[in-house]
Amino acid sequence: MDKIRKLYPYLALIPIIGLALIPPINIGLEAPSPLITTWLILIAAFLGFYTLFIKTNLFVKIIAIGTFINCFFSRTPYLSFITYLSIVACCYFYIFCTRIENWKPIFKALQIVVLLNVVLILFQISGNDKLLNFGLPSINCYGTIGSCNQVGGLINSLTAILVLVSPFYLALPLFIGVVVKSMGTFFAGMLGLFVWLSQVKIKKIRIGVAALLLIFFIIMGIKQNDFKEGSGRTPVWKKTIQLANQHPIAGWGMGSYKYIMNSYMPTFRMAHNSSLQVLFEFGYPGLIFLIALFGILFYKLIKIKSMMCVSGLTILIADSMLHFPDRQIQVVLIIIAFLAYCTKELSHDRNLANRNM
Repeated sequence: MDKIRKLYPYLALIPIIGLALIPPINIGLEAPSPLITTWLILIAAFLGFYTLFIKTNLFVKIIAIGTFINCFFSRTPYLSFITYLSIVACCYFYIFCTRIENWKPIFKALQIVVLLNVVLILFQISGNDKLLNFGLPSINCYGTIGSCNQVGGLINSLTAILVLVSPFYLALPLFIGVVVKSMGTFFAGMLGLFVWLSQVKIKKIRIGVAALLLIFFIIMGIKQNDFKEGSGRTPVWKKTIQLANQHPIAGWGMGSYKYIMNSYMPTFRMAHNSSLQVLFEFGYPGLIFLIALFGILFYKLIKIKSMMCVSGLTILIADSMLHFPDRQIQVVLIIIAFLAYCTKELSHDRNLANRNM
């Protein structure tokens, strides 16, 4: 059994790295027959309910079962049930990651993903990439993904987990945010750095660095006209809340956002705010659940003084306020791996406390 456990990090890396390197291409998949679809949904539902008998986080059990029940109240039931397949897969990937003991192979592989993206971005913005710019102008093509928002989400998720290796990675989203002119990327990295600075004993250094970053952030926003009224994501946020209030209890349904919103604001396939998108798709109970999940995790990590985990979680929460990391196929498994690591930290602290009693 121990020999098999040693393979866990490498098995987890197969989907993590495979998805993290998906370029901006359209992949067309034929829908299976209704009978096959129903069969897959029933298998997923069985696995969802089976989490009741698995030793794992209570929130995972609620997600695995609650999202299935929510599908029956969806305004787009077919989309919701199809989306449920991926929800169950993510739940079991989290459960698998919490069984990993050796995280070094995962950290090393993700550092390579970071290096690869930085190298690509430097060649792309300098106009020297003639092959991997995916047919886009260099000014609009960044890293392995291409999109400014998406590469920001990827970099922030990678930073969140790699600060566990070294705090120097906190400079990564600041650098990339400036290079690709992404306020959201810079903002998330800045807040993560603020958390780390809280540990610096010399107060003048904390205040000085924080003030300089904040001033630079404001100047960057003014220069890019991101603070003007009606600019950026404000209109889609307002429309999202307005539509969410039409179905406040169960929402419009999981996976429905980009199809419903397309009738109102075709340019926005995502809400660019994970909390508001959860509100739209799951209603206010779903939003309360999300806040409780991350609020409790945040509190417990602070309580055990795992500040690097707190810094990483801060980056993810800040990024989710402006981007859509939970809807990004390249990013989701990286976030799940990070959350699993945080769970292991809490479990390790509990076990240590029990031994000392």
